[in-house]
Amino acid sequence: MTSVEIYIKIGNEFKRIDLFKDEKISLTSSVQNINDLSKVFTDYTQSFTIPASKNNNLIFNYWNESGVNDGFDQRIRYDAVIELNTIPFKTGKIQIEKANEKNNRLESYSITFYGNVKQIKDLFKEEKLSILDYSSLNHNYGDTEVINRIDGTTTDGVYYPLIGNQHKYSFGDGGANDISVGGSPEKSIVYTDLFPAIPVSKVFEFIQNRYNINFTSSLFSTSYWNELYLYCKNVEQKDEYSFVSRVNFDYTPCPRNLNTTTNTYTLDWLLNDNVTHVTSQIVTLIINPSDITKKYRLKVFNSLGLVRVFENLIGNSALTLFNYFQNYNLSYEMWFVLESTASFSYTTTLNETKFYGTFLSFGQQYNVSTGSNSTSTQIIQLNTFVPDMKVIDFFNGIIKIFNLTITATNETTFNLEPLEFYYSYGKYIDINNYVINDSVDLERTKLFKKLNFSHEKSENIINNYFRNTFNRGYDYGDLIYEDSLSNESNTYEIKSPFENVMWEVPNLTEFFQTTSLIDKDLKPYKPKPILMYKNGLVSSTSLSIKIYTGTSYVSILDYQRFSNELFINNDIAGLNFGEEQSSWISSDVTNNSLFALWYQNYISGLYDIRCRIVKLKAIIPIPKLSDIKLNDKIIYKDKKYIINTYTTDLTTGEVDLELISDFRQVASIVSGSGKFALKEIFNIDNTAQDLEITILKLNAEYYDITNNDTGYSSPNNYSDGTFIVPISHNTTGDIAFKQIEITYHNPDIKQYINIIQNA
Repeated sequence: MTSVEIYIKIGNEFKRIDLFKDEKISLTSSVQNINDLSKVFTDYTQSFTIPASKNNNLIFNYWNESGVNDGFDQRIRYDAVIELNTIPFKTGKIQIEKANEKNNRLESYSITFYGNVKQIKDLFKEEKLSILDYSSLNHNYGDTEVINRIDGTTTDGVYYPLIGNQHKYSFGDGGANDISVGGSPEKSIVYTDLFPAIPVSKVFEFIQNRYNINFTSSLFSTSYWNELYLYCKNVEQKDEYSFVSRVNFDYTPCPRNLNTTTNTYTLDWLLNDNVTHVTSQIVTLIINPSDITKKYRLKVFNSLGLVRVFENLIGNSALTLFNYFQNYNLSYEMWFVLESTASFSYTTTLNETKFYGTFLSFGQQYNVSTGSNSTSTQIIQLNTFVPDMKVIDFFNGIIKIFNLTITATNETTFNLEPLEFYYSYGKYIDINNYVINDSVDLERTKLFKKLNFSHEKSENIINNYFRNTFNRGYDYGDLIYEDSLSNESNTYEIKSPFENVMWEVPNLTEFFQTTSLIDKDLKPYKPKPILMYKNGLVSSTSLSIKIYTGTSYVSILDYQRFSNELFINNDIAGLNFGEEQSSWISSDVTNNSLFALWYQNYISGLYDIRCRIVKLKAIIPIPKLSDIKLNDKIIYKDKKYIINTYTTDLTTGEVDLELISDFRQVASIVSGSGKFALKEIFNIDNTAQDLEITILKLNAEYYDITNNDTGYSSPNNYSDGTFIVPISHNTTGDIAFKQIEITYHNPDIKQYINIIQNA
């Protein structure tokens, strides 16, 4: 019998929970389940009961008594640790579910244990992307600023992709919308029609800052990540309110719940002495502009995004932000953005009146804060332009794009790895001596007839034309993976929350690339969230792009080229799930599609004719059981498997394992799956060039990289890394075969990246 101990953190102290001797506690672990390919799983238990002992009553503070104000908080999950025979087994969170009474006597509590990965969703709640702090990317707005972020003059991370938001752009064809002509707004790019794009890496940085968590990944050092951008357009078109400022509060006295550092006001139902007797309250904001002739508006934001707009304001305004009784139970953080048609300075005053008490004894508390003398300027506040999207939906979308697994390093650090990278770090565990051989089942993989990989449907005019012309059964950029030999009938869908617009090269110039966010009726539309890749500056030696500033036309020869493709190492990687013809180089295809890069190896293994699901029971020693990770390879008899799920009965030590046949190549003793690099073979042309390679450290202490072809070396690398390795010009007149050597140390082994260079 296994000794199970569960500890819960109350305050700064871990306290041991009393358990029933005969209570069954089982823990199921899975990262990516064969029956639900698009979801990431974590450790969890079903609810189980614990006795209402004296010790547990103190821990849960007699939770059944709802009259206790400072009792155990049912709204949150508490840090917890499970130990088996005093050996740490799992860390996670515990949440109380219910209390059980019999004959008016408290008998037990029901609680649930959650693994750490579950907490990410709990942190994000229902908050939207607009709640993140984008202030480090906010910038002055005007024709010069926008042009500088088009032609590469400004490189702080915010760019303005050349996307037609009012009409299609053409180039060099002499047509009505030829932006190389100029002389009229229609024959140029009107700078105010453009919207910004920001790095996805920055959005993740802001998520980490907001929720006090940390993400790590070998993907973060690659161009697949660092050149990926989020398009910030959440309206059909911009309006006349182009002068923007955040309302500031920096004078005291102020309400207790006003943060003068972040300029946010948190609505709550507490008095200044933290007593909760507030029955109703009124919150108003007074705005006094220096110019009483200019029109302006006030936007109110909270964690769910834009919640209210006070439109068409002129002169002094007293705006009632909130006027409710407490039974509405509203409590949230809010902040304010003032937008105007021209620049002016203004002052603000925030008034908070709280009414409290009972019918016999009541009163009111009045708090006021005066804002600083702010000025509405042409500054882009990016939180007002980011897609109207929940943080959790954005996060899950990125997980699906790269087929990432999530593992918790600790309570606040999460490692996001592409699935094949994750398996590369697994070790081999032989369980033959622990299997209960009288209960082993071998089953066929009951997979789906089809796997549909799709994006959100685009209303883009080119996407519509493609959809209606080719009628191939799935949209541009999507993919149907079908097993023609399967007798199954079900279809499984893996869908990203992003819109995948088609890009084009008008007039086949191979200089100017664009797309148009107009629909089939030639009207602007508000797109769903869009991801795109930045491919660097493109230069023209003849025709120039004309930018209309509102008064004149500026010619530029260079622009930052965006599209849904990434050109890297003589290959085209893209945001298409399947292979599509490149819009930049019409003779090529996006051969490194999302499916090919991040899904194919895992999916093809599941559909292999040799694949089996093995279900067995085992009694595994606690030290070895505690050491099992979900990316480990299980050796049973003479075959190796990956773990689909395993469920541990913590009280008996019996483990139910569900395993899947693993056909990954075994390349070395330092690798669990054989994959030591993102890409291990390159086919390139004969020119001198730089290759971007991503190397995994695996279970070695460190590794060295050498390339004798050019004398390149990078010794003593102690973590996963992405390197730019030069390759020389092939002048032999024949195909050249070259290698990049990776030498692992402790344990010592060599691996090679092979390069086939054309004549």
